[in-house]
Amino acid sequence: MVEGESSKSEEDKQRLIINPKYPEQRIRVNPSLSQETLSYLEKLLTYYSDVFAWCPEDMTGIPRSIAEHELRIPPDVKPVVQKKRSLAPERSLATCQEGCSDKKDFKWIEEAEKAFNHMKQHLASLPEIAAPETGELISVYLSVAEEAISAVLTIERDKVQVPVYFFSKTLELAEIKYHPLEKLALALVQMARRLRRKAIKAQVLADFIVEVPKQTITEVNTAVTEPSDLKAWKLFTDGASSVEGLGAGLILINPEGLEFTYALHFDFQATNNEAEYEALIAGLRLAKEMKVQKLEVFIDSLRVSSQVNDSYIAKEPNMKKYKEKSKELMNTFQTCTIKQIPRFQNKKAGALSKLASLTFAHLTKKVLVEVLKAPSIDEMEVQDVITEEDPNWMTPIKKFLRNGELPGDQTEAERVKIKARQYVLQGEILYKKGYLAPFLRCLGPEQSQYLVKEIHEGICGAHFRARSVVAKLMNLGYFWPSMHRDTTEQLRKCDACQIHAPVPKNPKHDLVPITSA
Repeated sequence: MVEGESSKSEEDKQRLIINPKYPEQRIRVNPSLSQETLSYLEKLLTYYSDVFAWCPEDMTGIPRSIAEHELRIPPDVKPVVQKKRSLAPERSLATCQEGCSDKKDFKWIEEAEKAFNHMKQHLASLPEIAAPETGELISVYLSVAEEAISAVLTIERDKVQVPVYFFSKTLELAEIKYHPLEKLALALVQMARRLRRKAIKAQVLADFIVEVPKQTITEVNTAVTEPSDLKAWKLFTDGASSVEGLGAGLILINPEGLEFTYALHFDFQATNNEAEYEALIAGLRLAKEMKVQKLEVFIDSLRVSSQVNDSYIAKEPNMKKYKEKSKELMNTFQTCTIKQIPRFQNKKAGALSKLASLTFAHLTKKVLVEVLKAPSIDEMEVQDVITEEDPNWMTPIKKFLRNGELPGDQTEAERVKIKARQYVLQGEILYKKGYLAPFLRCLGPEQSQYLVKEIHEGICGAHFRARSVVAKLMNLGYFWPSMHRDTTEQLRKCDACQIHAPVPKNPKHDLVPITSA
């Protein structure tokens, strides 16, 4: 038992000092021990004195969670400034005396003097912020962390970089989940907003796009650029058919080597060749949705690859339909080739297809899993009831979002730039963005008239007013700028609403009372 320093008493005789460096730390022993035993015990403890922990530095290996204690305060609770408390006269005097006694015990040692002088030198040598002059080159340094971004502007004077402006921001909510490149772009935009001249902003953003490697900005660049040396993507597909079920595995690899895994589970009966075709069609659709232009397909089925390449003839009706469907999807790519490979070169896709055919519940956490209810050749091609004719209100916005094309009129061009921020183009379909709502599909005049008519007087149509019809249209996911005005004008022409509308029976003019004598 190790105890601290105590007053000199009779009990000190039964306490041993086994470490001369810490004479105040003694070990209490049983006073009934003989002198011989006590002497032997003292020698033994002195010999093994390094086993004991004499100071906190000797207590190594203790977890920080045990040695450190802190209050469990929720992170979203803000600190509260407490009001100043007034003490009683006697307590105030005691507090003052205690503070004074603490100050008397303070000693200014040589290490403190050195630290103080070092701090003064550091404060005196802080870089001064300079104002840039016309023609000086401004450098921008960006830094991103997991929960913060920062940027600094500098200019070079006398071969020394002098700071001009510094900016930092703590990321909040969805900003924390941004990609590192998106965080860099956010830091650059926040810095550019603080620059006064518009020309400098445009130049800084242009330099950023030029200096960042092309493969990292393909997603943020809105202009369509098709490099001539575009590398091909690789697609590995395999289908599996068993008594327990059917499945397919897809592995799509981009030119940089990044793999995208995908699994299919079929809820219908099919042969092994049909499962191979289903895997091929699903892979082609996946590559089409990812805007792949050049594709190389690798499949281990000799029959399927030979039929698609016209080396074999498809005789069965289902095989003919599957072949036509596959070639139709292949024609949507700039180049698409199918090669037959041995099974040992397609092990990943084969294993994935077998797992998906048996059970796929455990796969949903690692790969994308889709369940097909019916064969691909039985799908009905759905076309628009009304085909929209160009040009309409969406045409200039689509041209700007697709390839940056603007109208010739300067005023109209600025208006299109401002309005295009509210829309997004996916394929050939334009969508309206929303703050708390999903994307709304934009419609032209022909389609909008058809939808208003269907909702107002179609099947189960209750001939609602314009406000209710517009609300139903937006709930269904449709939008066009003049939907309130167009709906009101169209409903005024409804014959049923005019026939069954309430007829006012009030007189046209105010009645004049007539009295007779």
